[in-house]
Amino acid sequence: MKKKILQILRFLLFLSIGAGVFIWLYHDQNPMQLLDVIQNEVNFNWIWLSLFLGVMSHLARALRWQMLIEQAEKRTKWYNTAMAVFVAYLANLVLPRMGEVTRCAVLSRHEKISFTRLVGTVAAERLTDLVMLILVITLALSIEFSMLTKFLGNKLGSSSVASFPWGWGLMGLIILTATIYALRKFIAQWRVVKKIRGVWQMFAEGFLSVRQLKNKSLYLFFSLFIWLMYFGMQYVSFFALPATSGLSLNAGLVILVTGSLGMLVPVQGGIGPWHAMVIATLAMYGVTSEPAYAFALLLHGAQNLLVVVLGLLSFIIFPLVNPIKKEIS
Repeated sequence: MKKKILQILRFLLFLSIGAGVFIWLYHDQNPMQLLDVIQNEVNFNWIWLSLFLGVMSHLARALRWQMLIEQAEKRTKWYNTAMAVFVAYLANLVLPRMGEVTRCAVLSRHEKISFTRLVGTVAAERLTDLVMLILVITLALSIEFSMLTKFLGNKLGSSSVASFPWGWGLMGLIILTATIYALRKFIAQWRVVKKIRGVWQMFAEGFLSVRQLKNKSLYLFFSLFIWLMYFGMQYVSFFALPATSGLSLNAGLVILVTGSLGMLVPVQGGIGPWHAMVIATLAMYGVTSEPAYAFALLLHGAQNLLVVVLGLLSFIIFPLVNPIKKEIS
């Protein structure tokens, strides 16, 4: 009972943080004007293309995870792995980071694979994503460093930033929070696992499975493809609005970075922090307030609607196509 109460309180806490940031961002925006922009100015063909690229990234993630699982224990059915990934994204909308445990539990139940080894493979996968994020950040800084420093040096406090008074301070807070949380979470999980006797070896086997892969080049391809699709999702969405259609590839790369940092903050679906990071970045590239807010609202809403649809369908289909197997630990 106490555990359930704590889970509910945790859910409400994270949701309150995200909702609070979101309300803070949008409280002075006219909802009817934003709705008018979305209804009359958006070319939804580009949003559909963005969602298609999102599905491709999810499928690539499933195939990459399948490689690690096969190396650690056995080959899984690709559609089971894909549905587990879709369910994981849906679970993250309920409670931050819950998706990682959920996809391991779901796949372990239906594929009769060690839950602990699956957790190890997810840890290896997340470490790969961390390396990729660092590389993307490095690339973005190397390409746009002069613009970033010029903007901060010459524009901070000017009218362009005054229209986003929360922008850079909130961005800094989000980056700091995301970094601290990511490191704390990783270290905490590492210590917990090491304390469990008999479990550490299976976890290590899953975690180190990437080193033992027979086809490392394919694993690298999937990793690059996932992030290329992430970039594509952001970039093609620019063409959905006239105000953002002229933004460059460099702008797409920077928004990929800032949006990813916003998603690291432990709130459901990145709501609030993701919007803050993206809107502030759009302001840096000269996008005015109204279309910037509309763009963030539209893209985030469309992506999360996709997550809900795929997650619910997978949750329903999973037990229909798989006999329930006893989970092993």
